[in-house]
Amino acid sequence: MNASVTLSAAKAALAERAPGITLRKAEGGDFRVTFTLDAIAAAFPGMTRPELIEKAESLAAYESDAESALATGLAMAETGLQPAPATAEAAPAPEADKPGREYIDMTPTWAAMAGTFRLVIENGNAEGRESMWQEIGRALALADERNAMAKRLAAVESVLAGTESDFAMLRAIRAAVAA
Repeated sequence: MNASVTLSAAKAALAERAPGITLRKAEGGDFRVTFTLDAIAAAFPGMTRPELIEKAESLAAYESDAESALATGLAMAETGLQPAPATAEAAPAPEADKPGREYIDMTPTWAAMAGTFRLVIENGNAEGRESMWQEIGRALALADERNAMAKRLAAVESVLAGTESDFAMLRAIRAAVAA
């Protein structure tokens, strides 16, 4: 991509390569990229039009130029609207307390974000690339932390392996930590 991507060129590229994504120039001059209402409705059947509009805005990204908006739109299309598995850290959204509403945690996994990271690093601006490298560093730090925990757990296992009851308890702890 080059630095002179126009709004119409970005829209055309998204229409061809990412049909579930929409792009427009927002008030204030930023470029707003998000999923189309049809794409959201297909992923979340039963939502009312106002809920679809609210969901589209909650998923929207605002970029300062058409080139970055195009890269973001392509990354969004690649990631899609697949709900992520629930995490222990995720708190229910306030809307989940309302009768008839279901909370779906859409926090992407690190693996699901790999394509986004690549697109931004290859095509984004300097700020976007730096942000992606920071996220990759954070993911690697978490992997190191998890590996260190596994080593500590293995050391504890070797100490407690003397009795079957302790070993059964340790296996339960290991299963809980791995989950």
